[in-house]
Amino acid sequence: MFELAALVEDLIPERDRALGLYQRAWKLHPDNLKALSRAREVYGEIGRFEMVAKLGEMELRSPAAPTNLAGIVGEAMLDSGQREKAIPILQRALEISPDSIRVKDALAAASYDSEFWTDEFERLTDEAERFDEPTAVRMLVRAARILRIEAPEDERLEQLLVRILTKDIDEPSTNFLYETLLAGTNRWDELEAHHRRRAERAPDHGTKIEALRMFALEWVQRFKDRDRGARFFVAALRAAATNGVVAVRSVVAGFSLLRQVHGERGEWNQLLDIADTLLDRPSGLTGEDKLYVAIQAGQIAFDQGDDIERARRFFATAARIEPRNPAVQDFIAAIGLPPEIYTPVAEPEPAAPPADVDGHVPAPVAAPEAPAPAPAPVIIAVAPLAAAPARARAVTPAPPVAAASAAPAMPAAQAAAAAGAPLDFDGAMRAAKSAEGGADRGVLAWKDVVAKHPAAREPRRELVRVLRQAQSWAQLADALKDEEAKLAQPGADKAGVLLELAEAYAKLNNDNQVMTALSSALHQDPARLDIYDRLCALYEAKKRWPDLVKVLLEKADHVELADKLAIYLQVANLYLERFSNQAEAIKAFERVLELDPDNKAAIDHLLAVYEKRRDWEKLIKLKEAEVDRAPDGERALKVIEVARMAATKVKKPEVCTYWWEKVIQVEPGHEEALAELYKLYERSKEWDKLAEVCSRQAEVATDDKLRADALQRLGLLYTEKVENSAKAIAAWQRLLAIDENNRRAQDALKKLYITEARWTDLEEFYRSRSKVDEFIRVLEREVEAGSEQHRLALAMKIAVLYRDELQKPDRAMRAFEKVLALDSRSSSARRPRATMRPGRTGSGSSRSTTRTSCATRARRSAGG
Repeated sequence: MFELAALVEDLIPERDRALGLYQRAWKLHPDNLKALSRAREVYGEIGRFEMVAKLGEMELRSPAAPTNLAGIVGEAMLDSGQREKAIPILQRALEISPDSIRVKDALAAASYDSEFWTDEFERLTDEAERFDEPTAVRMLVRAARILRIEAPEDERLEQLLVRILTKDIDEPSTNFLYETLLAGTNRWDELEAHHRRRAERAPDHGTKIEALRMFALEWVQRFKDRDRGARFFVAALRAAATNGVVAVRSVVAGFSLLRQVHGERGEWNQLLDIADTLLDRPSGLTGEDKLYVAIQAGQIAFDQGDDIERARRFFATAARIEPRNPAVQDFIAAIGLPPEIYTPVAEPEPAAPPADVDGHVPAPVAAPEAPAPAPAPVIIAVAPLAAAPARARAVTPAPPVAAASAAPAMPAAQAAAAAGAPLDFDGAMRAAKSAEGGADRGVLAWKDVVAKHPAAREPRRELVRVLRQAQSWAQLADALKDEEAKLAQPGADKAGVLLELAEAYAKLNNDNQVMTALSSALHQDPARLDIYDRLCALYEAKKRWPDLVKVLLEKADHVELADKLAIYLQVANLYLERFSNQAEAIKAFERVLELDPDNKAAIDHLLAVYEKRRDWEKLIKLKEAEVDRAPDGERALKVIEVARMAATKVKKPEVCTYWWEKVIQVEPGHEEALAELYKLYERSKEWDKLAEVCSRQAEVATDDKLRADALQRLGLLYTEKVENSAKAIAAWQRLLAIDENNRRAQDALKKLYITEARWTDLEEFYRSRSKVDEFIRVLEREVEAGSEQHRLALAMKIAVLYRDELQKPDRAMRAFEKVLALDSRSSSARRPRATMRPGRTGSGSSRSTTRTSCATRARRSAGG
């Protein structure tokens, strides 16, 4: 079984079958690790590190496992994202090989502190350039592994990987991470260019050829891109032919792939050119490889290119290697090879028996009678096909034996020629219909009608019918291709013909051509959902996952919502299971949520992935929908949980503000939310909102001290920042109601009352504290320096207070005189003055008399 798997590995470009055989071989003999080891190596060659880890872990259970295996498995686990599983394996590897630098580096990369990974990452990247290049590469690889585990979407990862590859383009772990990154974002052209750079920088020609071959297999198996794989195989084969010494492995598998890829496009000449290059120059190919290439190229030239001379050259090459090959014999029998091109190997004549000691030659012993062999001239004396028709299969070779074999076909051909074709279309149709009872079931007749009436659709349909009845699938495929190219109308008509062509290829077991035909049909009629389903089934069976994803996404544009959701979920799971591509899986799940915000499968997965990747903003956004769906009794707790996450993880002011505001909406008195909002609003200078928070804090405060602190902050905000005197006064008044001796509140209120000319409130403030005299002094200062609008009224107020409250006639008299000085026509001033001067007899009294009378009156009033 192991030998069979090794043979399949060299014959079939896709490694699935060989890998399956290796695993079967191991299951049959579990103690023999050779098959399991080779399967692990194949997975390593094509970049499937997760499978390297899986098979290597199984292999490690055996006592006979190689000593370096633990290190290989540990690194594969680490690079494929299995950090926790990698640590014990790497520790075991270090015990076995304590001097291994790679194991030490891998263990160091896996053993960092997750809480401080950014510090470790920055240390490694900053200090790397201080060391020699090999040490710098090791440090940068450690940094890249850490960043890939903790923040795989970080744009610094690609920059770091490119930086490493600039120093060491063949560093294995870096190449795996870089290839995974490019493949995960579908940057296939960049990945192909990277592989070509690696091949060009190979130290020698043999290494370059092997690198090109490995890249070809990786594109076929890992990335499921046969076209790019074929290009790398062509490069490998051409490099081998150019060198002429170093052979390329897996020539049969490579040429098989090229035949599939170029055959699907009809690029037969390019394929034949490649065969010429391999056969005409020294390329290090073995005889068996050359025989295979020559026979394949000869058959292609004969069947697809109608190039008899070129086919002869290829079969002549094959005949020189193995003249008895059945394919060579068939070609010679049908077409023939000139003697100067092909000379058969003569059978050696039996040697004469040696004479005995007496010189007598013993009589020959009669050999058993053998069947008469086919005469050699029959093989080489076939006439050259100088006058052969376009399709050489119809030629009757010169030798009688070959002619006898072709004889049965002659009567039918003669009968067809004798019958002739009707001149008119209807007659031709009737004649072809009547010929269906013949040996060929009317195939030739219908072909003749099609040839004479190429623009008519009916005979082509009839030809398709009879070919299908005759189960002539290859001819049916040719007929359908011709019809599709020449007559079918774009759209549904062409799509229908292509679907028939796909069915014909299916009968021929040519899945690649089936997929090509179905893809073309889909391009013509994208609304045909059954085509999507058939293509998906084929791609899944062939494990062509990128093509499957592409078709599924195209199908999603043409189906209803429920089916669309199912498709995106399927795509997401494919990215997870087949590509290990979390980034693309996340996009698919996010698309599901765009269509169905309540989709539990997508929500559950994204919640887990976002948290694992520390993508807090997306996690919080997703949790918002969860909060909205929560029952009223649970909503407050969920909102608080998300707000705390935003504050501790995201730390972006706008995000934190949004969530703490939501907390206040569901729980207006939440102290933590108010405290956080106070800091956020203060930092962003949103004074109105900050004042509202202070007001709420005052309302929910649990003791007078906390309430007083909140009211003091509120008063200061309204006084200094918001400049809303009314609200500031209200805040300071609330503070004084709690602490009447608060000097800041008292001073602030006095200033505000004066600024707003609220004299009554100012008077009440001083009266409540029995400080009328201080009130008067405040009014006096305001009369001296205040506005003209209030000066007269305040002066009158001062005079009245001195007279009525403080009982100070002298001060009252001077105050009234001040009123007179401010406005000599003030009737309010004259009336009090008249009451204080009862002895006045005329209007011509002097100012001194007036003052004396006022003073006397004031003294009397003061004395009772």
